[in-house]
Amino acid sequence: MSDEEIWMKYPEVLHYTNFSTALLILHSATLRATRFDLLNDIQEIEYAKNLLIEKILEGLPDYSIEQVKYAIEALCEPLGKGFYITSFCGKTDNSHRDNGLLGMWRYYGADGGCAIAFKTHNIYKVAINNWKTLEIPPACIMNKVIYKGENDNDKGYLEKLNRFLDIASDLIVNPPFSNVPRIASPPLYSEDQVFEKTREMLTNLLCLLICSKHPAFFEEHEVRIGLTFIGEQAETQGYIKQPYHEIPFSLEKDISRIIIGPHKDQKERYNFLKSYLSQIAPDIQISMSEIPLKL
Repeated sequence: MSDEEIWMKYPEVLHYTNFSTALLILHSATLRATRFDLLNDIQEIEYAKNLLIEKILEGLPDYSIEQVKYAIEALCEPLGKGFYITSFCGKTDNSHRDNGLLGMWRYYGADGGCAIAFKTHNIYKVAINNWKTLEIPPACIMNKVIYKGENDNDKGYLEKLNRFLDIASDLIVNPPFSNVPRIASPPLYSEDQVFEKTREMLTNLLCLLICSKHPAFFEEHEVRIGLTFIGEQAETQGYIKQPYHEIPFSLEKDISRIIIGPHKDQKERYNFLKSYLSQIAPDIQISMSEIPLKL
């Protein structure tokens, strides 16, 4: 979440999954962004909201926690109810690059894991361009995840957080809308000023909601594509009811390599995938993790 573009820091990102799902991803050439309430950490968005509530209360001691919670929900409402996330690992050290992450291979257990390395800038462009057929495309971001107490001193993150807190606190204290409890009388904002303040606040809010995660997951060094459908679009077109959204990509253009995780049939999996891809995307490199993990 720094000033540097995410693809400059992470030229490629790894999408971990089990081997059978990796085959489906490759065969269909699509990634799935999962609805936030179906993620492994089912409290992610609530966790992010609670962080923001805590920060706002630090600056607004005259407010009760109930008032700020109510206000945060009101401020989140324009973003819609359907948040969708697809995740990657952005760790860049050489050991991870060659062999993958031990903790991720353990997660997949006896099923065995597979890591697909996507070219970061390519998959970002695919994600934001995938919705041109919609009248109102969703808000979409790609950034690294911030973990409290681990990397939350990141300059770009702090700038987004502080700017959000400034605008959100101002809108809470002096709301131009009626569904947030007031303490002070509102200033005379013009409609253009309200729009710009709200737009900037919502942009930062979306990034903070999608990219804040519990520090227990820090080992993953996660990078995320997150999207949400705006306002009534989510309701009228049924997006919030779908468990996931598909992001199509090009095998040849968007994938650089694949790591096959530790498994009793690792060599057979390697040979199968090598043969399969040689017919459709021969430039994708395939390797086997050398991490000695007995499954």
